Amino acid sequence: MISMYKIFKCQNGDSADVKFVDGPIGCPAGVIVGGKNLVPYNLNGLPFYDYRLDGPMRLIEVSPYADFKIDDPVMVRNAVEWVKRHFAGVTDMGAPKVWDAGFTSWTSEEQPNAFWNQCRRPTAEELAS
Repeated sequence: MISMYKIFKCQNGDSADVKFVDGPIGCPAGVIVGGKNLVPYNLNGLPFYDYRLDGPMRLIEVSPYADFKIDDPVMVRNAVEWVKRHFAGVTDMGAPKVWDAGFTSWTSEEQPNAFWNQCRRPTAEELAS
């Protein structure tokens, strides 16, 4: 199901930016494809002109952590304060996992922790501190 809070790309690799999901019956979702064209989609991620499940324009959900590498520095938090950690992958449910207390996959003998609500890349200032 298409959502404004998820990241998608087209099956053919084109970028896909969901612009709305509350349109009229004739166009319930609008997606900018390839950075240029607004394409009408149904809420199942299929363009109106091509309902094939294997069609090149079918939307595929992309993990927000798809471009993170194991041991990349990250900032995580559950409430207010951001904490420095190293990325350790994602759970089966898509939640970020991190190594605790400055450890990495090289130095940790423990399993990574997956109890963080938010995970992002650090700013240049955070990397320098």
